[in-house]
Amino acid sequence: MSGHLSKKSDEELLELIIKKDHPAFAELVNRYTKKFYSVSYRILGNRIDSEDMVQDAFLKIWDAPELWDKKQKTKFTTWFYRVLINQCLDHKRKKGYRNHDEYEEESTGERTTGKIMEEQSRNKLVNKYILELPEKQQIALNLCYYENLTRQEAGEIMELTSKGVQSLVSRAKDKLKKKLKVYYEQEAI
Repeated sequence: MSGHLSKKSDEELLELIIKKDHPAFAELVNRYTKKFYSVSYRILGNRIDSEDMVQDAFLKIWDAPELWDKKQKTKFTTWFYRVLINQCLDHKRKKGYRNHDEYEEESTGERTTGKIMEEQSRNKLVNKYILELPEKQQIALNLCYYENLTRQEAGEIMELTSKGVQSLVSRAKDKLKKKLKVYYEQEAI
């Protein structure tokens, strides 16, 4: 049963979800949970909240699949990125939200070498600084570099031109470079 669903497009699955087809919904969730968790985590930096945001966004699809309007000719993933990003940003804006908890690296159970620990430390620092960027810069950077989307795809999600996305990414990279430079200069003292 699920084998035939895996061959269906997202749009075909959504047509089935409108009819409350549970296996079609499960296929869509299985297809995209990891991908969308990744973007949620890169915005929130908190595992539990990120999982909740993805789950809530998928539940919105189940409860109201007609929110995705095929007449607008927007790909499902583009639309869902918007839904999830907006949901994450709303959550992040809540008073007292602690936007990152760990950025833990996955443990392999093996002892880590100094070089690996140094790389993990640098990645943790970069992730911390990304979370401090203005929202639009953070999202553009995450979509283009961590989600491997083109500027055009990121622009569709953010409702900006490719040039607008490139500008945001450039400013984000400049800010990150400056913060890292200051950090490493202070470390050298």
